[in-house]
Amino acid sequence: MNKRFLTATLLAVFSMAMLIPAFAPDAQAADKLGWIGPVYKELSDSLTKGFKEYYKKTYGKDVDITFVRPGGWPVCVDKLRAWGDKPDADIFLGAGAPAHEVLKKEGRVVPYKPKDWNMVPAEWKGMKVKDDTGAWTCFAPWIVPTFTTRKS
Repeated sequence: MNKRFLTATLLAVFSMAMLIPAFAPDAQAADKLGWIGPVYKELSDSLTKGFKEYYKKTYGKDVDITFVRPGGWPVCVDKLRAWGDKPDADIFLGAGAPAHEVLKKEGRVVPYKPKDWNMVPAEWKGMKVKDDTGAWTCFAPWIVPTFTTRKS
């Protein structure tokens, strides 16, 4: 009888020891963030690297970033629509004012005004760079045209 009791006790203790980690929070787990945008891979890699470094320095922990690049901004907007109320991304990064205005009109934008928002001009060189209600703000208004000339 004592042998059976000892075996049952050891089995119960071992089982509890195995279950404790399943219920304990993982102190080293990284935060997660999803981005979607019509940006090329080198830019998304650079932004991801820089943001991870900033996050680690600011919050003292890592952040896992998933960057979805499905195509141009109309494709990104359609992807956000397809996700409905359960988006796979937290941030729509890239595209111009028209994309953000479409998302705002459809109620898919959570307003956010970054620090010193009031110092960002409403327009830059004829281009709208922030929503007047704070629904979206441009972080880098650049346009890089590529010209190709061929002489036959």
